[in-house]
Amino acid sequence: MDNFDKYYQMRDEGYNPQEVYLSALDDNLNTVACIRMLNNVFSLSITEAKEVTIIARKLGTSLNDYQEKFVPVLNELFDKYGHILERGVLNEDDFEEDSEVGTKPQ
Repeated sequence: MDNFDKYYQMRDEGYNPQEVYLSALDDNLNTVACIRMLNNVFSLSITEAKEVTIIARKLGTSLNDYQEKFVPVLNELFDKYGHILERGVLNEDDFEEDSEVGTKPQ
């Protein structure tokens, strides 16, 4: 069982979720433990806790903002490799030797 007493105390002293999360990172809690801690200590949903991690690490202003950064790359990958997904089978011929995404298997 996790001991989140330090983080409950921080919350009670007025620290916000982002500050408590950064403290937990400094204490070497892994991402899953940090999200579980935020869920327990601040009664945040998993989605809300994930958003705290994004904002605290300055990766985005919100979870949506952060995730939207992946859309262009995912669209490009789907445009380039979507036929593989539709086919459902990966063949060696599906890779290009000069591909930016990967290299042709040897």
